Amino acid sequence: MNKRRLALSSVLALSLLPITVIAQQVGETVTIDQPLFSDQYLAGRFVQVTAPIQGDLVIAGQELVVDAQIGGDVIAAGQSLTLRDSVSDDVRAAGRTLTLDAQIMGHAVAAGADVILTSDASVGDWAWFAGRRVTVEGQVGGELRAAGQSVMVSGEVGGDAVLAAEEIQIEPGAIIRGDLIWDSETEPDISANATVEGEIIREDLTGAVEQIGSFAESGGLASTVLSGIALIAASCLAFLVFPRFSGSVAGRIRSMPLRTLGLGIGVLVGVPLVIVLLFVTRIGWIVAIGTLFGYLLLLLCAMVFGVISVGKLGLELTKKDQAGRRPVHLLAIGLGVALILLLAQIPVLGTIVLLIVLFSGLGAISGEFWQRYRQPA
Repeated sequence: MNKRRLALSSVLALSLLPITVIAQQVGETVTIDQPLFSDQYLAGRFVQVTAPIQGDLVIAGQELVVDAQIGGDVIAAGQSLTLRDSVSDDVRAAGRTLTLDAQIMGHAVAAGADVILTSDASVGDWAWFAGRRVTVEGQVGGELRAAGQSVMVSGEVGGDAVLAAEEIQIEPGAIIRGDLIWDSETEPDISANATVEGEIIREDLTGAVEQIGSFAESGGLASTVLSGIALIAASCLAFLVFPRFSGSVAGRIRSMPLRTLGLGIGVLVGVPLVIVLLFVTRIGWIVAIGTLFGYLLLLLCAMVFGVISVGKLGLELTKKDQAGRRPVHLLAIGLGVALILLLAQIPVLGTIVLLIVLFSGLGAISGEFWQRYRQPA
């Protein structure tokens, strides 16, 4: 993820802090299998929606699957998105692999490495797609604008098709009701069995590409905003559920910064070695699998509690660390995320800051668990 974009978008994420408070579900795996009648804000590594939602759906995560009717808009950001069934309004999506296999009543905008509008899918209005590979097999009711390394159209476009790519293919059976306007270093490959009812025009589409590119940037911005929302939401939730533990972790980082940082580096390097050794033994692989899951969860928690610690340390420095004022702590967590991500845009310093937060959180959590194990009382 581009650090500069991430840092700048985090500021916008702070303005959406109320959304994190009302987010219905945030977690490793989020599943919606019962009909819902309001807007839904979901974030998790794996998010699956299999029941109708009569409202907007905003989701962020690694793997997103929506296989149900959505009564409003869909805004999605993740590594992969599979959208099926129907959407009563618009779709805006950003990610690596975006598969649109739904009946979309409004318009659709999508940016990713691979953007696919399947043969059974349709967009009622216009569609803007940007990606390394853009594949349009379904139907677009209005204008289609697409930019990428490769653009392939085999479906039906109700208006003009404005295409800019290194490789443009108009497949057999494709129908373009308007003009085909293209920009490429090579001639488009137009099948003799394709239909272009308007004119075929070559134009300098620099402006159009920039317009689509600005959408791609906004799609990336949406992705980072939702990612920022997820981080803030997870940190706020962890603070509300484990307030005393959060305070202990922050106190450990403040009182023993170098020791905590060193412990975090040791845990980060040492635990994978232990897991590898366990895997090569005859029966140790069972323990290794459990240790691996615990280690991955610990890494996730390390960043979350690292963010909480930054917020609490900021409150202590400003003499505003009042245990009874939870809204102040939540705001401080949001400001902590903004500060960390703003620093992350600096090429070398940004990486150092992110690693310090991760290592410190990892060391503080490990140290706290070890102390409580030795002194459970």
